[in-house]
Amino acid sequence: MGKFGAGLNRLAMKEQGMTQSHIDKVIKSGDFEKRYDFSERVKIVQEYRELRNGEETRCSLSNNWQVKGRGYERPEELVVAIKDETHQLQARLQLESGARTEGVGAGVHSNHCLKESNLKGLVKDPVTGKEVGSFTTKEKGGKVTTRYCLKETYHRLDQYIIEHGKLKSNYKEYNASVNKAAKETNQYVRGRGTHGLRYNFAHERTFQCGEHGMSRSDAYQQVSKEMGHNREEITHHYTGG
Repeated sequence: MGKFGAGLNRLAMKEQGMTQSHIDKVIKSGDFEKRYDFSERVKIVQEYRELRNGEETRCSLSNNWQVKGRGYERPEELVVAIKDETHQLQARLQLESGARTEGVGAGVHSNHCLKESNLKGLVKDPVTGKEVGSFTTKEKGGKVTTRYCLKETYHRLDQYIIEHGKLKSNYKEYNASVNKAAKETNQYVRGRGTHGLRYNFAHERTFQCGEHGMSRSDAYQQVSKEMGHNREEITHHYTGG
């Protein structure tokens, strides 16, 4: 498994709440494979390597292994379970575009909201080539980022803004709606909240990049750009790459 496998094992132990010193001790002892079951993760990595025949000319990540504990196992089910119309739209936009909460009008310390001026119409997806909706957000540090979402979601956003003038809500109320839906769909993990949707986006988008022939490096650069990250390394944190 090499360095990739070792990193995978460390990630699993962190998810179990182990301290860094404890993890180092277990790794050094060499008996972590006896004490902890990482068979499913190992299987997924092996399948990935076999699929690409040991090459990294294309990027492909499984859509389920690192999502555990960070992103949601069934994000679509969670979004549908959100009862509030505004909150459900905001969650869908986060899931499909990777935007932060302030990007969809629910920032903790931001008054940013989505208005008609943020809507950029239908464009060609830079990864899949399909027709998608495009809109801009102003998020962390005032950075403006171009986002993409499904056409159906874009039309829904457009109609919402026509009816309400803007898309905006209280962060605490929005986060509460997401957590409630997570509990109702048996996906609740303390602290996951709205941010879990960005993890789901990062994995799905990286997977799409691989499916459309992008190299691992190009995929990370594309996802970093779409998530509004200044450094590619941050996206590695989201995807576990």
